[in-house]
Amino acid sequence: MALIENIQRENLNPIEEAEAYNYLNNRFKLTQRKIAKSVGKKRVTISNSLRLLTLPREIKESIRNGRLSAGHGRAILMMKTHNSMIGLWKKIIKGKMSVRAAEDWAKEKTLKKLELKKKVI
Repeated sequence: MALIENIQRENLNPIEEAEAYNYLNNRFKLTQRKIAKSVGKKRVTISNSLRLLTLPREIKESIRNGRLSAGHGRAILMMKTHNSMIGLWKKIIKGKMSVRAAEDWAKEKTLKKLELKKKVI
């Protein structure tokens, strides 16, 4: 498994790393647990990495080119819709938000939506 050795050695960006894990999963039918064991990481790390692949294309490109961190990407994943993800992404890029600030902002927006739904019901 030369690919596993490359994942461990190469200086991959978070999206390339996630794509490599996805390839191992699809091509060799390796579970997240087996991938984690092979590369010496926790299963949750592999899971979080793979989740980045579900982000909108432009956000993945920002992570790929280093304008955004994987932590920012995970914060954006807290948003439920494409438009809200793009909105937070723009806010992060424009305001140079920390990961913690992005997580707090996403949590606040998510909680507000839940509160509104409860009021409607």
